[in-house]
Amino acid sequence: MVCMVGVGLMISSCETDATVDPPAFVRKPVVVSYISPKDSLVKVQVAYTEPYFGPYEPQTKFEKSARVSLLDLTDGDSVVLQWRAQDSVYAVDSFSYKIQNAHRYRLLVVMPNGEQIKSVSTVPPAMKSNDWKVNSWSFKGDTNQFGEQVYRWNINLENEGAAPGFYYQPMFSFLEGVYFYEGRTWADPGFSLQKQGNEPLQFIDRGTSWSMMGSGGGSGLVEDLYLLAWVYDQPYQDYFRSQFSDDGNPFAEPTLLHSNLEGNALGVFCAYDFAELLIPLK
Repeated sequence: MVCMVGVGLMISSCETDATVDPPAFVRKPVVVSYISPKDSLVKVQVAYTEPYFGPYEPQTKFEKSARVSLLDLTDGDSVVLQWRAQDSVYAVDSFSYKIQNAHRYRLLVVMPNGEQIKSVSTVPPAMKSNDWKVNSWSFKGDTNQFGEQVYRWNINLENEGAAPGFYYQPMFSFLEGVYFYEGRTWADPGFSLQKQGNEPLQFIDRGTSWSMMGSGGGSGLVEDLYLLAWVYDQPYQDYFRSQFSDDGNPFAEPTLLHSNLEGNALGVFCAYDFAELLIPLK
């Protein structure tokens, strides 16, 4: 007992109060752009970082006087994007400048002070309908201990046409006529796979769903699989994964988002594509 009290007194006597100033804030440009052949607008947002400490500023500071351009490094076609006030972005419509699959693009942002921000990204190759197939599946309705109707599913998906260097992620629902039974319908970078070697990509997933969309009631005898297949490049995957590392805890360390920009700026320039497919299961 005496030893424990002595230790406690020794520790408490070492406690002191100190005032520590937060680190000095240095404002930097933030450039974010996701390009895809599916988008009707090619958009680039140019803004500035906000201080982590101090008063909260609800209005994002956008830069309206930069010069933003895209260069297709594959065929040499280029365009200057114009400021679009209603969206607070620089943009060009897809009729004037078409983003193409398997092309490599360079983004160049020249700030009003002459500072240049650059990045390069490659658009994934287009997916074909026969790239994806269902190796095995099961879907069964059941009642849990609360009397609720639940649906348990198990599926093995394969992609034989995946291109090396890109990440693929399937999202799907089971269909019975007009009824949609939810499967994996959320985005999750942990469920994405990158092509390695010559083997096809294998996605094995199982889960339980309580949700059914449609009028009336379904029998659970599914007929088709609705597949929304995403593909994106390495910068997209890195930026996507870093966003998921933020669990919303206000007392945790700030999340460091991935950046692939050259110059004194933060942000990402990346590319993606997707395909909607209906795969018969019977």
